Amino acid sequence: MTDRKTALTLAFALVFFALSGAPAFADEIESPGTIETPEAAEPVEAAEPEEPEEPAEYGRSGVYLELDGHVMVPVFRKGRSGSVSGGPGARAGWRVAGPFAVELQYEWNAELESDAANLITVNGKVFAFSEKRIQPFVRIGLGVIFGDRPNHADMKSSFVARFGIGGDYWITENWAATVYGDWVLPTDHFAYLNHFSIGSGIRYRF
Repeated sequence: MTDRKTALTLAFALVFFALSGAPAFADEIESPGTIETPEAAEPVEAAEPEEPEEPAEYGRSGVYLELDGHVMVPVFRKGRSGSVSGGPGARAGWRVAGPFAVELQYEWNAELESDAANLITVNGKVFAFSEKRIQPFVRIGLGVIFGDRPNHADMKSSFVARFGIGGDYWITENWAATVYGDWVLPTDHFAYLNHFSIGSGIRYRF
C-alpha cells in the first residue's frame, strides 16, 4: 500500500514537473536546425573625393589698368645739368597670350629745369616665367614727348624711345605689384632730357 502511494506521488510529481518546467527548459534549448544570423550592417556612404584646387592662372590674357609713381633721374646731353624729378603715370594694356603684352603708357614729370615733360609711348612687353607668381619682363616702346621749353612760348614735341626691364608680383589672379626701370631717349627738341625712369605701381587685370 505504501509502495503504491509512493509510486503515485512520484507519478504526480513527474507530471507536474513536465507540465510546469518542461516548456521553459525547452525554450532554453535551441533547435539544432535553427541558426541565428547577425543583423546586416548598415551601408556606410563613401566620402566624396575633394576636388583639387585649380592652379592660379597668373599668365592668362586680359585687359589691365595700372597706376604708378616714378622718379626721373636725368642723364643730360649737350653739357646741361639737372636735378631729380618725378611724377605719376598710368598704363592701359592687354596681356595678349602667354608671355606677350602691349600697352599704352602716359608719364608726367614735374617741372625739371623749367621743362614740364609729358610722355606717351606704346610699349611691347615680353615676360619670363609667364605662369609664375613672379614674372620678370623686358619692354620696348616708341612715342612722343611734349612740353614747354625755356624761352619758348609754344609747346614742343619730339619722338621718344623707351627701353626697360622690371618685374611683376601677382598678389592674386587680378592684382599685381610692379617695379621697373626704363631708359628714356627723347630726340630733337628734348634730346637733352635723356633720363632713367625708376618706379613702382599697382595693376588690376580684368
